[in-house]
Amino acid sequence: MTTAMATLQSSLDDRAQLATLRHTLCEGANDSQFAVFVTVCKHRSLDPWAKQVHCIIRGGKMTIQTAIDGFRVIAERSGKYQGQTPPQLCGPDGKWCEVWLSTQPPAAARIGVFRAGWKEPCWGIARFASYSQGNDMWRKMGDNQLAKCAEALALRKAFPEDLSGIYTDDEMAQADVVVTPLGHAAAADSRPTIDATEEPPRAKAPPPNAKEAPSEADKAAEYEATVLERIARAKNEQDLSKIKVSLGKNEAKAKTPEQQACVIRLKLALNLRGSALAAPAATPPPFEVVDEKTGEVSEDDFPAGWEATATAREAREDAEAERHFAGQAAQP
Repeated sequence: MTTAMATLQSSLDDRAQLATLRHTLCEGANDSQFAVFVTVCKHRSLDPWAKQVHCIIRGGKMTIQTAIDGFRVIAERSGKYQGQTPPQLCGPDGKWCEVWLSTQPPAAARIGVFRAGWKEPCWGIARFASYSQGNDMWRKMGDNQLAKCAEALALRKAFPEDLSGIYTDDEMAQADVVVTPLGHAAAADSRPTIDATEEPPRAKAPPPNAKEAPSEADKAAEYEATVLERIARAKNEQDLSKIKVSLGKNEAKAKTPEQQACVIRLKLALNLRGSALAAPAATPPPFEVVDEKTGEVSEDDFPAGWEATATAREAREDAEAERHFAGQAAQP
């Protein structure tokens, strides 16, 4: 382990540093989301202070993003990265070139990544219609932005074991709005598009006291948050095994795309947590007790019976999750 990596691992184990990270670079993340983010930082050896990785919260859901430099660091660290082709761009005619001189943005970009033991490069191709945000950066430097998206795609395909589940800022910044690309007709796409020059339509307010039934995505998100909290609380392989057994039962009952995607993300979180527990564990901090009269803080053991309470709560969560998935499986 290099000195830089050792320093990073030490900072991610320091309580004061974690508290600062939580309130500066991870605002809006709940306890379980923050625990997963820190685990990913440790597992991938990415430094959040150096802007190599970011915790992004959209609509209560977390996405872990990194800069393209973070992707390059991970690929280089694998020992199998052997460089890449120059970026190539093309217009609607499909003719590739290495330098884009047109005043109109390119239609697509591609980059090939070389990996040791592979005869051919692994290509990543990004279309302008899929990634353009329609902002000033994309208007002025559309070719450069699109090339970074293509590079991220190629690196993830070449090193899936290291980069799965992580996306660059350039790939995900358009997640909130799909913008009609400048200089091109809107691509045939099932997603709605919004003209960047017009004000987005406003959603109609629901009638007073109206109660909407939770969607499949909401149900899956609620179940995912519950299991992520359990994963963050897991202290050993035995705790993780119980979660794996419960998740395995629910995986067989997952019918909708939302449920199936939820199971995949939870499996990744389980693997990351297992890797973290396999590393030498630091001594956990003692339980702090505050005297209500004097305000003094003292250290003590955790309250008696807290482990039994946690076990009972996990059993209830397992039962609720199984009833939820069983109900979904019973529906036609």
